[in-house]
Amino acid sequence: MNAPEIDKTEYLDVVDSNDKVLYQEKRVIIDEKKLLHRSVLCFIINSKKELFVHQRTFTKRVFPGYFDVTVGGAVGIGESYYDAIKRELLEEVELFGKIIRFLFDFRYDGEQCKFIGKIFLVKHDGKMKLQKEEIIDGRFMSIAEIEQMIAKGKKFCPDGLEVFEKLKIMIKENKL
Repeated sequence: MNAPEIDKTEYLDVVDSNDKVLYQEKRVIIDEKKLLHRSVLCFIINSKKELFVHQRTFTKRVFPGYFDVTVGGAVGIGESYYDAIKRELLEEVELFGKIIRFLFDFRYDGEQCKFIGKIFLVKHDGKMKLQKEEIIDGRFMSIAEIEQMIAKGKKFCPDGLEVFEKLKIMIKENKL
């Protein structure tokens, strides 16, 4: 007899600190219990070295209404990190066919969620079609503009801020 089919949109892989899959769990339970899972984040940068910054909808379970310097999300069951970021870019901002550059591995242990992730970068000039269920609005901004927003107390996703700090170091060291 075959095992029952798992709805991959509602379940995710729970992983250990070495990124080994332990079991699958409902996304809601993962959020509630802050279980370690896989995620991807991607910076979108234009030719002026400005980053795409967006505001998340207020219906998001984690960090509703916060600003974010990355797009991304959870990696599905059996999905590769690379396939996950391609899917997220298509779903959230309708970007496809772009060169996706891996930047670094990342682990986030926050108060609202915990994940092991991979951070990517995509270069893009021009408009994007934003997914209305996830993004209120967004635009390209300079690093200085982003830092001003942070200094003024605008709420940013803390995982995005951590990777933003690493990206700034990479830019300073001409590693982009």
